[in-house]
Amino acid sequence: MAIADTPSAARRCSSSTGWRPGAIWPYLDGTGPSQGRVLCSRAGSPSSSGVVRPSPAHILGSDRCGFASGGVAGAAEAQNDIDVLNPPPEVEKLNHKKELLVQPSSSMDVNCQRSLTMYPCVTGTSVIAFKYKDGVIMACDTGASYGSTLRYKSVERIKAVGKHSLIGASGEFSDFQEILRYLDELTLSDHMWDDGNSLGPKEIHSYLTRVMYNRRNKFDPLWNSLVLGGVKKGPKGDEKYLGMVNMIGTHFEENYVATGFGNHLAIPILRAEWHEDITFEEAVKLVEKCLLVLLYRDRSSINKFQIAKITTEGPTIHPPYSLKAYWGFSHFENPAQGAVGSW
Repeated sequence: MAIADTPSAARRCSSSTGWRPGAIWPYLDGTGPSQGRVLCSRAGSPSSSGVVRPSPAHILGSDRCGFASGGVAGAAEAQNDIDVLNPPPEVEKLNHKKELLVQPSSSMDVNCQRSLTMYPCVTGTSVIAFKYKDGVIMACDTGASYGSTLRYKSVERIKAVGKHSLIGASGEFSDFQEILRYLDELTLSDHMWDDGNSLGPKEIHSYLTRVMYNRRNKFDPLWNSLVLGGVKKGPKGDEKYLGMVNMIGTHFEENYVATGFGNHLAIPILRAEWHEDITFEEAVKLVEKCLLVLLYRDRSSINKFQIAKITTEGPTIHPPYSLKAYWGFSHFENPAQGAVGSW
């Protein structure tokens, strides 16, 4: 086998014969790596000991540690020189290792081929929900923005979960679809137990908090703020439940909640006008007032809204409709009036 005892001998070997020095290949000629001898990667010439060096297919197909994958059984098959710069396809195929197309989400390798959601693309805006006398009411618009462009205008972001719960989401819509897939698997598994019981809103909210926090710890969060409301019979009768969880797993339970701009613009209205015994008709008027304020102040909101409710009889999601808006306010006609600056 053609080997070079020293780096200088390897360079002489390369310059005089055109052979390219390779890595240290232990045990191919019966010597270990302690001898520090380098194998030249040209095939077809016997060494001084009369042993034919292995073919490039065996050399190129070896593993990272330098052990040949094919051994020396086929060494005598390739006696002709092979162009190292332009090897034949069968040799080139052996030179490449199969790579995982999808890396685990916990991988922090910068060369990982799995891309994480670094920023949301198609997003929905605020969701408003609060308890009323008979259950929980939830509302949002049906718009979804692609960046700052209002790209989709008929996206439903309120869905029923099982028999006792409603979920509404703001944020990345594709991540919300992934969450709905999780919930479908959860409710199906619960149904297959066939024990006469079903998951209530409190259990589903707890599940969502674990999902969101788990994905946050993997540095691959689901870019959503979720509102979960429902009604289920308990030891004290019909128990109304309303909670929310955001993309990093922060969660709480409250009588009224809002996401997005609604957290800044609708919550003050709800604090002032909400009461525990509010009827459904009064609740609709209150939620429409909040939606109208968001329509005026949130550029991502559109005048197409959807209202849903859930009671002991189950969830009801009403078809979308529009509200009567007034755009004749003086600040709307000339928004730059009174602004500070050169504009």
